[in-house]
Amino acid sequence: MHDDAQLDTGTSDDEFAGEDRIMDTEGLARYMGVKPRTVQDWRHENVGPDFFKLGGGRVRYRMSAVRLWMDRESTPGGQFHPPRPMARTARWRDFIAELRRNDELRIELIDALRGPGHPEPERSIEP
Repeated sequence: MHDDAQLDTGTSDDEFAGEDRIMDTEGLARYMGVKPRTVQDWRHENVGPDFFKLGGGRVRYRMSAVRLWMDRESTPGGQFHPPRPMARTARWRDFIAELRRNDELRIELIDALRGPGHPEPERSIEP
């Protein structure tokens, strides 16, 4: 972080005025009017503003990147609608569906490797 950059700790719009302003996740959440978890979800789903990490995995956002992101996400009329993070239940359903697809692909691969004339081995269940 260079000398001109400032870390946000406040909540007024004036404090977000500088393009060089640097915010942490909580500061961005306050600026956007959302919960910090929403900002984290945006980051994990690659739908939020660009960020960078400092030592120890501390995430930071430049105000210039936030404004650029808001411009990209705005409608032609200039309205900004922040993306809604995918519901955790939807992510869970997607995860289960992906597991099922992987199982189906694995079975197809085993069948293909076995080739014609190589029946599936008999399985015996022992008590």
